[in-house]
Amino acid sequence: MNIRIRFRRAALLAVLLAFSGVASADPLSAPGAAARQALQRGDYAEASRAFEAAARDFPSSFTPEFLLSAAEAAQKAGDAPRAQRLIRQIPDNSLDAGQLTRLQALNAALASPAAPAPAAAPEAVAPAAGTVALPGIGTATGGGIALLLPLNGPLATSAGALRDGFVAADTRNGSHHAVRVYDSGDSADAALAAYQQALRDGAQLVVGPLRKDAVAAIAALGQPAVPVLALNYLDDTAKAPFHLFQYGLAPEDEARAAAERAVADGGKRAIALVPRSEWGERVLAALDKRLRDLGGAVLKSARYAPGDTDYGKTIQDLLNLDASDARHKALTGILGEKTEFEQRRRDDIDFIFFAARPSDARMIWPQFRYYRATGLPVYATSLVYDGGGDNELNGVRFCDMPWMLQNDGAVATLRTELAASQPAAKSQPRLFAMGLDAYALSTMLLAGQVQTGTIYPAATGGLRMAPDGAIARTLSCAQFRDGGVRSLDPAATP
Repeated sequence: MNIRIRFRRAALLAVLLAFSGVASADPLSAPGAAARQALQRGDYAEASRAFEAAARDFPSSFTPEFLLSAAEAAQKAGDAPRAQRLIRQIPDNSLDAGQLTRLQALNAALASPAAPAPAAAPEAVAPAAGTVALPGIGTATGGGIALLLPLNGPLATSAGALRDGFVAADTRNGSHHAVRVYDSGDSADAALAAYQQALRDGAQLVVGPLRKDAVAAIAALGQPAVPVLALNYLDDTAKAPFHLFQYGLAPEDEARAAAERAVADGGKRAIALVPRSEWGERVLAALDKRLRDLGGAVLKSARYAPGDTDYGKTIQDLLNLDASDARHKALTGILGEKTEFEQRRRDDIDFIFFAARPSDARMIWPQFRYYRATGLPVYATSLVYDGGGDNELNGVRFCDMPWMLQNDGAVATLRTELAASQPAAKSQPRLFAMGLDAYALSTMLLAGQVQTGTIYPAATGGLRMAPDGAIARTLSCAQFRDGGVRSLDPAATP
């Protein structure tokens, strides 16, 4: 199948550019989209027929899922005999753990003489501090999109900003989808409870949870009953079940973007300075792996404690200035007299990379310059950029999302408009933009419009889905220059 699809701008908000792409040969795309559209309309009988047709017409590896989905839709349509017939057609030993759980629930529903009473709708969630209430939260009567976020606890402020972006996008889109927000709490167990409640309430798609351990807990259940767009990523060693998609603001995306930019600028060999933390190790590992993929490497790395003010010893060690001192001392010992001496840094590196907040970066980069690193290009993650220029950071290059860097066009226009009415758009701009894109991805998933390998321009970057459902971002790059920030992308507006 090779159908050209042109996505409507309205479906992805003004923040997204007009998309066009070529449909892949994914056997789930066309029949899945037709069935999900029927489910969205509440036409369960038609959805059941569409799923059954897909089971006939597409490869046998998808037959169990299509037949089970057809049976579930038939039960919702009140056609128990059809549902039971479809169940009998499912090949023996073909269902995974998640599908077996769904089958057990379906058999229990078919055995019940009366339809179960609808679950009570969750109470409306009060906005987190610094956010505003938006229409659509907690008012839906079933179906639609369930948004699972930790609205209490240490992640409440971040989750509130993400939620506000998500619901603002839905409002701008005419509240086409009913959005219900569930508090997923600060533990995996609490997130699982919220997830199960969303399913009982009839959600057609679940967005979230945000915590990494909560995403892993849902993945451990097997294939979800409805598509899930998780807002974090599984560990590299974990396998995502079918219909579990992963999207987030991964720091690895920024490290890879920095590596790609450095290589494009002519550099391959680096030294790196990262925070002494799990986050820092992830960034460093992603940077080194991408450089090695491109024929380069991180030759030496070091860790620092955020908040320190003197990084001299660490930086001298990275630049091998201590070896220069040792050579001078040895020469002085041999000659027996004092000699003229100028420290010389190592000459086998092409660039410097560091990951730091602005407050730490203002201490780190000047000290690099002091220790004779002025002639080397320097790259950082977006953590270094708080939205404004900085003379102390002149020369530092970094890669960030279009929402932070674009100064004109659809993204900039929408950012200005929403900042006037949404506090989170100014106080937590990256997470707010993530909420916008999570909503856009949700509508595309419901419509069966996401193609693996295709890049979709969005607020948080170019979004591209891998075959395993993980969505990575391609970023724009810029440089601190003359107290401002200038784009390094030829097509971008400075």
